[in-house]
Amino acid sequence: MTKINDVYYEAEKLIKILVQENETQLAGVLNHRMSWTSREELLDELDNVLKNYVHTRGDNIDKKIADQIMKIIEIIQQENV
Repeated sequence: MTKINDVYYEAEKLIKILVQENETQLAGVLNHRMSWTSREELLDELDNVLKNYVHTRGDNIDKKIADQIMKIIEIIQQENV
């Protein structure tokens, strides 16, 4: 599986977790980005959205959500090396 496929897979898992935790705004943003952003732009878009979410929420993020976000960010960073 390529890195972009890993990102899609993990982002879909994150969206499901977000919906379960009633974090529907971020779930909607991610769903939109994944649907309408080209593959070339997707990594940068997700990296920016997720890092901004972590920055603005600080320590107020559910552990399941935080863990999944960090997994995606790590995959993106590996892709950009």
